[in-house]
Amino acid sequence: MKIHKLSSDFKNQVQKVILLVFVLVLAVLFSQKLVLANSVTYEVDFVKSNQFVRGPYPEGRVEQSESSVLVKYEPVYFSIYSPRHFKQAKVTIRYKKTADLKSQLGLKLNLNKWAFFFEDLPETGDQFIEYELIFDLANAEYFKNNIKFIIAAPGIDSHKGVIEIDRIKFDLLK
Repeated sequence: MKIHKLSSDFKNQVQKVILLVFVLVLAVLFSQKLVLANSVTYEVDFVKSNQFVRGPYPEGRVEQSESSVLVKYEPVYFSIYSPRHFKQAKVTIRYKKTADLKSQLGLKLNLNKWAFFFEDLPETGDQFIEYELIFDLANAEYFKNNIKFIIAAPGIDSHKGVIEIDRIKFDLLK
C-alpha cells in the first residue's frame, strides 16, 4: 500500500484559498452592517412584501386591497430595519384620505414610551397625492435596529373615515 503525502506547496495553496473564502464571507457580512452607501431606501407598494419593512400593523386596523391598504382605525405602525444609525429619514407617502380627516405621520422618539414627533398630512381631495416629509433621527428610538413610524388619525373610526395608501418609501440618509 502506497501512502501519498501532500506537498507543502499544495497545503499552502489550500490554506490560502480557505483564508480568502473566510475573508470574503466576513467582508460581505461586514458590508451589510456597515452600509457603504450614503443612504438606504426601502419602498413598499403593498403588492409584494418587503423584508426590511414591517407594517402596517396591527392587522385589525388596516384592510388590504388589490394594490393598497386602507387605514380604518388608528394608530398604525411601520417598523423599518436600519443597519446602522442615520441622521435623517425622508418618507415619501402616496395616499388619499377622507375630507376633513386630520391625519399625521410620526417618528417614535427615545424619550419615553409614548413619545412621537408628528407632521401633519395635508388634504388630498379625491385624488392620490405624493407627500414628502423629513425627520431628524437624532432622538429616534432604535429598538433591535428598527425605527418605528406611526400614522395617526384621531376620530377616523367614529367619522367613518379612511386613509388609502398605495405606496410609501423610506430613505435613511447619512
